[in-house]
Amino acid sequence: MGELDFRIRSIVGQFRSIFAYHFSAQDSQKLDVFFGDILSRDEICFDIGAHVGGYSAIFSHRSKAVVAVEANPYLMPVLKAVSLIKRNVIPVNAAVSSTDGNISFKLSSMTPMVSTGSPEFIRAVEKTPSFRRVRWDKSICVNTTTLQKLVEKFGVPRYIKLDIEGMEAVALSTLRTAPKYISFEFFSDRRNEAQKCLEAIEKIGEWEFNVCRAEELDMAWAEWSDRDRLDYWLKHCADEFQRGNIYAKCMRTAA
Repeated sequence: MGELDFRIRSIVGQFRSIFAYHFSAQDSQKLDVFFGDILSRDEICFDIGAHVGGYSAIFSHRSKAVVAVEANPYLMPVLKAVSLIKRNVIPVNAAVSSTDGNISFKLSSMTPMVSTGSPEFIRAVEKTPSFRRVRWDKSICVNTTTLQKLVEKFGVPRYIKLDIEGMEAVALSTLRTAPKYISFEFFSDRRNEAQKCLEAIEKIGEWEFNVCRAEELDMAWAEWSDRDRLDYWLKHCADEFQRGNIYAKCMRTAA
């Protein structure tokens, strides 16, 4: 595929994402309830895998500032436009990994939300029904940073949201300071990656957990629960979600 063809497809993919994440109906009251305790207007948050800034825009109303980190350079004009409207959104063009440097990053022009720097993720999901039409049609080199570097630059956030297509565990491996809340994406057929994320955050604190189906705003459990319940759920019940987010609430930081 030539560069012009890719750019045209990328623009189409971006418009699809912008419509889905910025113009689809959102229940503001439900958003307030869901993120009411997770976010604080007196504290910052990190949106890691900001995509076209849909969640960054939502977080901006409920946070002092939103650090919106996105690896895909083709999406940065959209994020910068969001930051002009939501002045407390800070766009950062980088992949979050285990070290500073650069990595090979696979772009999906028509479905930019699944662009990734993880070849293992692509191999794991490309044969699943929900990904059967996805094509990663361009490879580029992108700069990397770490979560800990972002903390050192911007401060400790109240909440870190990670949605970076198989790179969540690698990103969390550098974190040395626990925020109050973390969420990360999981796939039911990649439970081992969820376990790696949990192992990483348990090095820096003690946590309670909840789970949520992807793109929904309802926690599965009425109360935050311990790791044993989460492990049981991942082993026996996660298939009903296929894809979702694990939320972690820090109860005590590591000494």
